[in-house]
Amino acid sequence: PRGGPPPPPPRLCRTLAGNEVTMLEITQPREGIRDPRDPYIPVSSPAKNASRSRSPSRRGDMSTYPRENRPAIIVLARVNPDETASSFLLRGFLQSITSDSQAALALRRRFLFRVIPMVNPDGVTAGNSRTNLHGEPLSKSWGGAAYRPRTCTPIGAVKGMVEALSRERRTELVLNLRSTSRRCNLYARGRGDQQGCGRTDTLSHEEALPFLFAEVSDAFNLSGCSFDVKKGGKEEASAHAVLGEEFGIPGCYSFAASILGADRGAHAGRCYTSVDYERMGVELAEALLRFSDPAHLQHALSQPRSVLGTRDEEEEEDEDSDFASDDGSEDDDAIPPSPKIPEVPAKPEPRVIPTEEVVEQRKWTARPHNDGGGGVTVTSK
Repeated sequence: PRGGPPPPPPRLCRTLAGNEVTMLEITQPREGIRDPRDPYIPVSSPAKNASRSRSPSRRGDMSTYPRENRPAIIVLARVNPDETASSFLLRGFLQSITSDSQAALALRRRFLFRVIPMVNPDGVTAGNSRTNLHGEPLSKSWGGAAYRPRTCTPIGAVKGMVEALSRERRTELVLNLRSTSRRCNLYARGRGDQQGCGRTDTLSHEEALPFLFAEVSDAFNLSGCSFDVKKGGKEEASAHAVLGEEFGIPGCYSFAASILGADRGAHAGRCYTSVDYERMGVELAEALLRFSDPAHLQHALSQPRSVLGTRDEEEEEDEDSDFASDDGSEDDDAIPPSPKIPEVPAKPEPRVIPTEEVVEQRKWTARPHNDGGGGVTVTSK
């Protein structure tokens, strides 16, 4: 309200420790009214905008939605407590979409953002690496046997929110911001074509956003992306796999920024700083703006699949290996081992001379005692 402090963000739920899981909702508040500073929205009267059908004339044309019909984008961060890079990513993203720039106005006019800045506050406040206070790794507890609503309270609250939102409007994207200690650069994971049909020689709708992200971000490694959830793997219980499957969301991603730094581009050979992570968040917002523009989206969809490059065999692993450790533990052993130190050749062991040879080499002498008792002392040389 004008003249007073802003209202507190709504509470999504409370955790076991009583911490609040808050949720932000960001969109342009005025309905059906074109802002003259927004060059991305065609000039039209409020009445014309308000009378448009709830369904767009074509997929990807998101520039003329009134507020009640805007597709939703859900943004998650800090699912794992130790992934502090995701908070800096989110900070840059929020600063970008809430600014007064023309691009930010266009994004707020086209989408309704639901942002959960910290999904696992219990783990963060307790200093845990991967788990909440129940010992549950929330990054792999979104579905299947790993999902326990009583011990994974924030996960249940997020899924309930997504279900209610999906009944109200179309949910276009889920962006789960993560960090990794297994690989360099910034990359994405998606669900891919789970039915095994619809594959073409050009990029799919799901692969379009990462392609556009790579066009605006030097840190984003398009060839490191994966759009295939392996059956039976732990990635099946991740957020981008479960939310897309249960609620039919077309674009569900995990964006992971490396804490090891970059091995490509202008930052190759050095670690990222908080400023670098915030810049990635700003570039993600710019990629979303291009994704919502029909011309840029069509440009991405016309690209051959060869632009995705080829992934190394080492990268063809499930999420458990990329984000956590190979043995499935949830501790800090996810950090790669130090380079091997060259082995120093061992010194040869001294030769052991057989007893018989020793006896033959010895010279025995007898020395009489001085006590007059007739005793002798036998020694050898």
